[in-house]
Amino acid sequence: MTGLFLMYVFRDVVKLENNDPGFGEPRIANEMVRRAPHNVDAFHADSAMVWNIIHHVTHDGPGWTWVSAYNPTQNDREAFMAL
Repeated sequence: MTGLFLMYVFRDVVKLENNDPGFGEPRIANEMVRRAPHNVDAFHADSAMVWNIIHHVTHDGPGWTWVSAYNPTQNDREAFMAL
């Protein structure tokens, strides 16, 4: 929904640094992932999308053993970390 890489969903905190790594760094995509807010509706939509992907890929397969405990809450971040 945000148009960002879904990796921002797995980030637990925003890490802002005061140092300048140099010209062209950090890459725009990496910086957007690092700074994307978690307190907006788009985050919740992206989080649900990640859970649906994890569920689709692992359900009825050996990976489901690792993520089935997170099915009731659909906790995408913990399911991803379990994998």
